Amino acid sequence: MKYICSALSPAKVSKVFMYEDERSMEVIVPDDQLSLAIGKSGQNVRLAVRLTGWKIDVKNESMLQKQAEEGPKAS
Repeated sequence: MKYICSALSPAKVSKVFMYEDERSMEVIVPDDQLSLAIGKSGQNVRLAVRLTGWKIDVKNESMLQKQAEEGPKAS
């Protein structure tokens, strides 16, 4: 997780949700820092993926709030 936070800097990571069985994680950053966390052409996220080998989804806090309000999606 330390690699993830470092790769997405200078953005501040608010929360990280890890899903070990899927080898994926959701990284939550403040609304005004989403583009900063992703980096130019997604370079920060690509670096984090290469360092960890995990699928990484970066979202802002508004996206997380909206997801929580909608609840789980039916299959």
